[in-house]
Amino acid sequence: MFQPSNRLEEPPITNAPCLLLSLRVTRLWSVAPDSAQSVTTFVGQLRANLIERRSVDLLRVSLPNAWKRVVDNFLLMQRELCTFPLASNYLHKLSNAGYITVDDLKDVTPTELNLGIDKEESLKIVQTVRSTKDSSQSWNKKPTISGKHSSSSIPGSTNAFDLLQQEQSAGSIVTFCEKFDDMLGGGVPVGKITEFCGAPGIGKTQIGMQLAVDVQIPDEFGGLDGEAIYIDTEGSFIVERVLDIATAAIRHITNVVQSSDADETERGLLNEALKKFHMESILSRIYVFRCHDYMQLIALSHVLPDFLEEHPKVKLIVVDSIAFHFRHDFDDLALRARLLNGLAQSFIKMACERQLAVVFMNQMTTRVKTTQLGQSHLIPALGESWGHASTIRVVLYWEDNQRFANLYKSPSRQEMIIPFQITADGVRDCFTNKLQQSHKDSKEAHTIGHVIRNMANGEFASKGACCVVGCKKIAFLLTFGILLVIAGVTLYFEMDRYIQNKINDNLVLKPGSSVTKEWINPSVPIYLQFYIFDISNPMEAKQGKRPYLVQKGPYSYREHRPKQNVTWNSNTETVTYNEKMSFVFDAETSCDTCDPFTDIVTTVNIPLVTLAEAAGKLPKIARDAISLIFDGFQEKLYTKRRVQDLLWGYPDPIFKEYNDLRDDLPKFLQEYLPEVPFIIALQQNNTYDGVTSVFTGKTDISMLVHWMDWKGMTKLQVWKTRYANMINGTDGSQFAPGISKDDTLYVFVTQLCRSLYFTHETESDVHGIEALQFTVPSKAFLNATANPDNEGFCTKKCYPSGILDIGVCQPPSPIAIPLFISAPHFYLGDKSLLKPLEGLSPNKADHGTFLNIEPHIGISLWSSKRLQINVKVEPVDGISQTSGIPSMFFPVLYINETATIDSSTAEKLKSQVLSKFTLVHAIELGVVSLGGLLIIIAFILFIVRTLHLRKMRRRMLIGLINRGSETSPLLS
Repeated sequence: MFQPSNRLEEPPITNAPCLLLSLRVTRLWSVAPDSAQSVTTFVGQLRANLIERRSVDLLRVSLPNAWKRVVDNFLLMQRELCTFPLASNYLHKLSNAGYITVDDLKDVTPTELNLGIDKEESLKIVQTVRSTKDSSQSWNKKPTISGKHSSSSIPGSTNAFDLLQQEQSAGSIVTFCEKFDDMLGGGVPVGKITEFCGAPGIGKTQIGMQLAVDVQIPDEFGGLDGEAIYIDTEGSFIVERVLDIATAAIRHITNVVQSSDADETERGLLNEALKKFHMESILSRIYVFRCHDYMQLIALSHVLPDFLEEHPKVKLIVVDSIAFHFRHDFDDLALRARLLNGLAQSFIKMACERQLAVVFMNQMTTRVKTTQLGQSHLIPALGESWGHASTIRVVLYWEDNQRFANLYKSPSRQEMIIPFQITADGVRDCFTNKLQQSHKDSKEAHTIGHVIRNMANGEFASKGACCVVGCKKIAFLLTFGILLVIAGVTLYFEMDRYIQNKINDNLVLKPGSSVTKEWINPSVPIYLQFYIFDISNPMEAKQGKRPYLVQKGPYSYREHRPKQNVTWNSNTETVTYNEKMSFVFDAETSCDTCDPFTDIVTTVNIPLVTLAEAAGKLPKIARDAISLIFDGFQEKLYTKRRVQDLLWGYPDPIFKEYNDLRDDLPKFLQEYLPEVPFIIALQQNNTYDGVTSVFTGKTDISMLVHWMDWKGMTKLQVWKTRYANMINGTDGSQFAPGISKDDTLYVFVTQLCRSLYFTHETESDVHGIEALQFTVPSKAFLNATANPDNEGFCTKKCYPSGILDIGVCQPPSPIAIPLFISAPHFYLGDKSLLKPLEGLSPNKADHGTFLNIEPHIGISLWSSKRLQINVKVEPVDGISQTSGIPSMFFPVLYINETATIDSSTAEKLKSQVLSKFTLVHAIELGVVSLGGLLIIIAFILFIVRTLHLRKMRRRMLIGLINRGSETSPLLS
């Protein structure tokens, strides 16, 4: 019913194609077999009527089983070879030789199948086709994409590898507009739907006719050597315009051949290919269909598959335009949407199965925005649902008298806007002046010569001037970049190691060195700050309510710790000294109202608690005597004391009365009353810390200032286990150089008679110096039940987590104050410690202990050691002052011993030591960055070169394009 026209005159107008499907179904029923009709006659009529698959399926349901088999066998013989699991190159050879369906191969032997295919492969092809003839229900099998990697047994399925191979080998149709092709990834792709949208006169028809000509470029010039179908719905297909475009294309290819410097053999091959690309051939391979309404267009979409069977070289279908009939002939938008969807599916199926490009030309429509101003703008016609039909959508528009193309939709290309022009020769690039055009023509002609010269050997711009950037240059950049990266990494390790070794040598303690002088008399200011707990409700607390504690302070003291009696031992491998500690009140770093000499606080009565605890272990007569002393002095559980007395000691009258009473007793009774100290003090001033020996780092820098012994002991004798009695680490002011985040730092605290360990927590900054912050982990404060490593610290009994009995660390005394150490506010301690008290709020920022260490030198830039002194309070029989109170650890005060490097020392440290690391690291970073940049540039150039070579065969052989200008006739 539809006869395509390849003549120059207007194609004939067809009659009512919308009736095609119904007529075919009617004719099909009219030839249905009866009892007198033979099978041969029935099959012949089926073949003669060219019945569509869908119509046959409808007929088959109503046929007897015997006739169903007739229909099935007929459909099997008409099955296309492309639906079999055969390699794509074999399918191509079979198609070119005229083998399209099973019926074409039914009587062919492997020997007769002489298509340049091995006999073994020919046998496999014949066996594959014939074995399928015996399969049941083969009439409803769907096409599959076949390949050597296909592993799916489900009809219609394929794998991603096959799809990738198919897409890479499909090719695309160039437009002779380089920017246009670059935007589309090489041209209009085969196997996909591409839609061009634009207002009238923008050049949609010109692009369609350009593609219809360009799809026929021979294989030898990088083209598809295909044919085109042009479906004209508007009557805009002008044969004279096609003549202009085809003439320009022929002239262009001819110039390419004539300007090439290929040898005679190569030139002969190109001339033979050029002979196939002439005007008559171009026009005869463009099949034009004129559709006057949407019914004809829909009917045409149903017969096109049959037409494609007869013309397998068709690689392009242009519909110009898809929207023309559907915009004006419809009131029922739902029906229009269904018809458009069916039409789109038909063309999508043809594009996929036949591996051809389908190009829709679409119009623009106006959309009014729902705003008060009611502005309007242009959008593609046919609505948003139609936008899903195309794989690629390009919007064409005018701006400042210039044509632009906007890649609006693409699954693999980024959105891009490019200018283009329509000249007498067709679609071309835009140039601002003739000088740019001339320069481009000259450059392309030079490049094309090299391409043609190497084409016979299968090489395309592989070396010399044909490279965008020569292989040698890319190799040089890549090699030099790798060498720079290696040099930078090597410099990083070697220079760091060299500088670190120099630092290590200077840090070794030597007699008379500047480092030793600083170690003996530290210039870094150290402050000892006291926070006193004041009981704000002593009366209520005496009545059994929980004491409410208010923190006062800080009372800050400047700490001086010069090392005296320094003696060098064992060839200066160790050094012995005795550190004198003195404290002077510093009002500037104390709170504004803090005055330890006048401030009075209410706190627990330490002498009373001390004697009460001792009385609990004495005979009743001794307890009664001690109780009489308490009553005589009217002592209470909570008392008032000056801060100065509480810290540094005072002569307590209770202790004096107790000792006087003891001295008046007979000798045999004095044994029941142990002697108590005359002065009670929580801190000591102007005292020595004990003779200490440390390593100088001379033989092992990792042992720099590590304790060797203290008070003549290499290990303590106060705890229960060897682990607990170990003397580990330093005093916390200096560590071995070269500290890393993975290190565990040990600090021996003489006030606790034990070592604490620190682990890395975070990075910090002290006066612009990068430091590693170490803290005491929570497990260090756990009791033996939660952490068996701490079992050795349980002397008399194991207390809750967070409490340490330091009674064993006090000077020997018949009666010792029941002192216990914890973190401030019982931070990291057991929750039971807080229950008898109010006013405490432990938190890490205020109550945690930390060290900020400069890793290269190992010096402490900012450290804070925080400890709380507690007195154990519990009821004692016979001592009325303790009756009715719960057993608890009562906080008296907490200490914050802090040392921070000052800004001037920090600047000196940075300029003299750390700046060397900074400079080296900057050089290292620069070298590595430069090397990395060169490597990236080399890879980018390699990719650009690869893409350039890939395009060279098709684009550069097209030759000297864009000879027109914007002054040429603008035809659309």
